[in-house]
Amino acid sequence: MIYCLIGLIYYFNQKQYEKAIEIVNQIFEIDPSNERAFVRKIASLRELRRFPEAENVVQEALAKLPKNIDILSDWAYLYFYQKQYEKAIEILNQIFEIDASNERAFVGTIASLTELRRFPEAENIVQEALAKLPKNIEILYNWVYLYFYQKQYEKAIEIVNQIFEIDPSNEEAFSWKIASLRELRRFPDAKNVAREAMGKLPKSTKVLAQLGRLYFNQNQLEKAQNIFSETVKDDPYNNSLKYNQVEILIRLNRCHEALEILRSLKKLYPIDLDVLEQTGKFYIRRNDPISAKKEFESILDKELSNVSGLKGLGLVYFNQNRYIIAEELFRKARSEDQYDPEISINLAKTLIRQENEGFYKQDPQVDAFKQEVEVVSLLDEAEDLCKSAIKLSFNSSDSLGCLGIIIFMRGRVVEAEDCLRQSIEVDPMNGKYADLGALQVQMGKFEEAGNNLKKAIETNRYDVKAHIELGNLFLRTERSKDAIKEFRQAISFDPASEDAVRALAIALMQVGDYAESERTLRTAIRNLDESKIWRLHLTLSRLLVCMGDSTDSKEFYEDALNEVKKAIKIRPDHPDPYSHAGIVRFKLKDYWGAKKSFDSCLKRDKNNFEAERNIRIISPLIYSETIRSNTGIVGGLVIGLISMLLLSVLWGNYLYSKESTTSDTLLITVTIVSLGLIVIAFLLPSLVRLQLPGGFIAELSQPKETISSGPTGEIGFSTSLGSGSETGLPDSLQIGKGPN
Repeated sequence: MIYCLIGLIYYFNQKQYEKAIEIVNQIFEIDPSNERAFVRKIASLRELRRFPEAENVVQEALAKLPKNIDILSDWAYLYFYQKQYEKAIEILNQIFEIDASNERAFVGTIASLTELRRFPEAENIVQEALAKLPKNIEILYNWVYLYFYQKQYEKAIEIVNQIFEIDPSNEEAFSWKIASLRELRRFPDAKNVAREAMGKLPKSTKVLAQLGRLYFNQNQLEKAQNIFSETVKDDPYNNSLKYNQVEILIRLNRCHEALEILRSLKKLYPIDLDVLEQTGKFYIRRNDPISAKKEFESILDKELSNVSGLKGLGLVYFNQNRYIIAEELFRKARSEDQYDPEISINLAKTLIRQENEGFYKQDPQVDAFKQEVEVVSLLDEAEDLCKSAIKLSFNSSDSLGCLGIIIFMRGRVVEAEDCLRQSIEVDPMNGKYADLGALQVQMGKFEEAGNNLKKAIETNRYDVKAHIELGNLFLRTERSKDAIKEFRQAISFDPASEDAVRALAIALMQVGDYAESERTLRTAIRNLDESKIWRLHLTLSRLLVCMGDSTDSKEFYEDALNEVKKAIKIRPDHPDPYSHAGIVRFKLKDYWGAKKSFDSCLKRDKNNFEAERNIRIISPLIYSETIRSNTGIVGGLVIGLISMLLLSVLWGNYLYSKESTTSDTLLITVTIVSLGLIVIAFLLPSLVRLQLPGGFIAELSQPKETISSGPTGEIGFSTSLGSGSETGLPDSLQIGKGPN
């Protein structure tokens, strides 16, 4: 039996849960009611996310060991693990009926209430627990966690100091204190505490890990990497340390090493959902949506409603501009976990993109534009989601950044800038530098914008948005070569980025390299997904119009019109393709067709002043053309009728009159002239529409081809180190066992 128990613990700690279950079954053959075996089997099934089986084992265990507190604790933790905190509390209350002073029940209840954001109730349970179990370190851990969770770091430090009075060398207390000081950005104090801890606990991986996170927050990435390399050697089965190491390697632009760590984890733990999630996140940051999609779909294959899988797959579709599907996935994830602020923020940004793109709750790949549908702004719901996230995350950089974008879209630019600045102040490592820089470009604050965009790239060199915005800044400040370099770099990081391709094509147009611009656009149109290329068709149309203007060739205008038609086919609901169609038809002197296109544009965007102005410019031309056309038709009819009448009289007299004096010469001459006049009569309606050399035709107001319209908000996931909590042993409810 003893060897079985040793083997069970060994396999469990190595996360070889299937083998651990095999050992458990061997123990049950010897002792069918073994408590430790039941506890480990429940924990193993839980880690394998086989929740129904774990529930069955719980019921079997309670049938044999009724009112067993350890089994009940694991049952509660099973619900906690699934984020069913209310059910966890119900089970914990059963433990209180057996033992009103049970430590595990107090710990689990405090943790569950904390996750439910029921902070006053959690505080009351802490006080009750300490009254019954004074100076209980496990309760104090979770009291620290309660304050840390609320970002009340000073209060968390006060409780940590109480733990030190009981145990001056407590490893968890040192970890919490370093983490709290780090969050307060009191880096020298945090470093002093870490030195003190290392003096007392020289082999503590938890303290070392906190020191590594401290260096990370100060952007001392090499030092952080060295520390995590050592801690991983000392604690090789702690995956959270390896995830931190991956994050640092990405920031150091050593992505190949980061990927090797993730691949080794996948080889060791092929069905571990956390490993699949971290690998999917890595691929998203590397702009590899196909690989990322496989990872998140693998998660959902194993667990259909897994929140991480839904969030990750939503992010993949968001990056592919498939916002309707992304919205559905984020909504489903939110229904599974209403307390995750990241889901609310990502859903809000998805709605912002739909508002910005003019989707108005329609999928462009499915529904055509419906005039009877009332266009409703999605910003109101996005703002509500954002405010909800702020309450849940206590002013996180993501929630503040999202709110700043909404404020910008409502036209309050200075207020938006303040909000984006605040996102950086609360979290300098993950603040919204790219969005702030994009906004400042729009405001004309080029120097500040450049600094923020360079900081965004320094934080994440694969940030395509930051490269595009920096290129846009260079283009505005007449640094075309530098702009083209940034755009090319953006494409190298994400070849599927429609925005990067457009930006490069526009920059090449501005420097007059039409051939390279056309080659860039046509290559992208050929290779990218259809949902991403409608704007590229419009940019190519604009380029062809420019080429037609420079060569005075009608062929380019006809090609431009074909490109516009392709854009309309993809996005029939958006006003921009119709505006471009109006311009091209005007160039082709199809004024009626141009007016019809601008009318269609106004149906989709009643506030489009350029379309209104162009209609006013075209209307006199249509009127003049109509007058000329009518004049030509009437004149042609008159000339034609007179000529035919003359011919009839002349030839009738010649053929049927015996006394005709018409000579043959006169007859032939008049016949030739009359036939010529008839031909002229037929051609006259077309001739009057010809534009004489030197004539003046007004130019239309063309929509300016812009690279960026300001901050749009990229969505993603938290990449910071040192937030959240560590659950401790997998068979207990020690939620407050140290910051991670």
